[in-house]
Amino acid sequence: MKKLGHSGYKGTPAAWVEFLIAWQNKKGIQLEYKKNFELDAYVRNFPIDAPASYKHFMAAWRALGEKKFMPVVSVDNSEFFNLRNPDAVECLALCHSIGKFVLEENWELTIPLTLAAGDYRNYSIEQDNLPSDKAHFCSWVVANYRFIGGHVFILINPLVRSADGEWEACYFDANSPCSVRFLSFAELVVYLYINDIMNKDDFSWQGRDEDPTGLSKLLLD
Repeated sequence: MKKLGHSGYKGTPAAWVEFLIAWQNKKGIQLEYKKNFELDAYVRNFPIDAPASYKHFMAAWRALGEKKFMPVVSVDNSEFFNLRNPDAVECLALCHSIGKFVLEENWELTIPLTLAAGDYRNYSIEQDNLPSDKAHFCSWVVANYRFIGGHVFILINPLVRSADGEWEACYFDANSPCSVRFLSFAELVVYLYINDIMNKDDFSWQGRDEDPTGLSKLLLD
């Protein structure tokens, strides 16, 4: 298991509720909180081992009605990830396709798809020596977006953990191939938020320091 420094995550389920409501308000969308939903009880009884930022997010997402609002920024900001319930989380498995014009459901399994080491990005746009094949093929799929000819994933990696218990999170577009890596699930969601409100076509790397609203301070130091 690879150890990292502190992730900077400081959020709570209630902070996630505030963050998600404010995010959608900026787009003219009203999210309603279920008054009887017990955030802390949901986190306490979470059915799988997972980092705090993911569990806190999922509690808030459930409390706000399980709406689709996490944009697939490498495809189109109007398309949204399908978030999986914790009991539907599974390990990532990818393959190369045979033939140029074969529909995705008819892909033939061959050798595992791996990334060039140079395309496996580190948190500060630097590189490190963690092999991309080991990182991805141990990762858990917590959200995905599938379309004909492509697949985009949100992953959390139990083999790469920060000193405060967060797991590495990755935004992985199988068509790129490029893997944008984050110290926590919270930092990945902040990335989606910033690119969503800035509506940038190139979905360039935008960290917490590029947040023009300051809303990410609810979740990150």
